[in-house]
Amino acid sequence: MIEFNCPNRKYDGTPVVCDLEVMAYAEAQVAEYKPELLKTPGKINVVHFVESYLEAMIDVQDIYNIVPGMGINGITVFKDAMIPVCEDGVTVNKFFPAGAIIIDSGVTEREDGFGRFTVIHEGGHFCMHYPAFCGQDIVAARSEMDKIMCRSSMIENDKPENRKWTDRDFMEHQANVYAASVLMPRPTFVPFVMELNRTYGGHKDGIFVRPPIDPFYQYRHWYVFLEEIGQKIAETYGVSESAAFVHMKRCGLIRTEDPNERPLYIRRGIAV
Repeated sequence: MIEFNCPNRKYDGTPVVCDLEVMAYAEAQVAEYKPELLKTPGKINVVHFVESYLEAMIDVQDIYNIVPGMGINGITVFKDAMIPVCEDGVTVNKFFPAGAIIIDSGVTEREDGFGRFTVIHEGGHFCMHYPAFCGQDIVAARSEMDKIMCRSSMIENDKPENRKWTDRDFMEHQANVYAASVLMPRPTFVPFVMELNRTYGGHKDGIFVRPPIDPFYQYRHWYVFLEEIGQKIAETYGVSESAAFVHMKRCGLIRTEDPNERPLYIRRGIAV
């Protein structure tokens, strides 16, 4: 496995790295794991990638929900830990060794690609964030932590816009960029989506340009085209349309005519 070498870290171990560096790292791993995934658009076997290439252990459990309505979808264990899970309707503390990735059983039942994204998202934490929890120079409060728990609001979603980022925000964002890049590596994703943009949106340069928001919906056609593009990406890469749209923006394949305009939330709550 290609290691994540990031000499520039905050005092608590949080990597200081840009999206392009994370994307390049994820794609290098995919190239080493299965080079053909960088040649032809397709679905990566997420469980095999995480277990055989990253050498992490995936365990599916009914994760105990401490806060009602804010379920935990995945947990990456950095040090041996006891974690509450539900078994036969009873909450028990179960031992999980360092290197375990726990996926909630409810996530694995979803068919929209979110479960696949969650598995790789946790794999991103496993690869990039061990020093933030187990490094020798970490502050006392962080050094006692043995795991990172990810709720649905953290997975797939792009960066928070209306508040100052915390170290946790940075790590969740990095894990999202990593997951998107493993599932939709740029060498195939960019030309594939550019061709879709030309075919469905009629944009000869391959960049989907969203017109200004119009209260009278005179530009309704762009919404239909974008939905078709999202569906094609989701089917090809095994991701949700939400993840597809976010990665399109990240790769510069979709933009608005007015860069200062507020995003429009389309179906499934993704801003484009």
